[in-house]
Parts: sequence; structure tokens; C-alpha cells
Amino acid sequence: MQWADVNLKRGEWLIKETKNGTPQTVTLSPEALKVSYATKYVIESRQNPPHSFFPKMVEEWASN
Repeated sequence: MQWADVNLKRGEWLIKETKNGTPQTVTLSPEALKVSYATKYVIESRQNPPHSFFPKMVEEWASN
């Protein structure tokens, strides 16, 4: 799983490589979305100063 395959706004995870060779889109549960947002926040906040990322995270969270 890579972040490029996850669309948090749509709540979907694209699995490109499957056993049968057909890509699958998985709808993420509300719980999975919360964990994904939290995990992505931790990863990105380590790469960027918190003050530059936090407002974006709050804005995205509020829009869902």
C-alpha cells in the first residue's frame, strides 16, 4: 500500500496488483479513514513543519 493509491477525500484505496490481475477499489470504512488521516498526518508532519501542514489537515478533516 502506498499513499499514492489512497484517495482520502473519496475514501478509497486502489489496489493495482491483485492475484487475478484486475485492479480493485476498496471503500474505506470511517474507522479506516480516521486511522489513515492520523497516520498520514504523522508522516507528513515529520517531513514538513507542523505549522505548515496542520491547517491543511484540519481543513480536509472538516470537509468530510
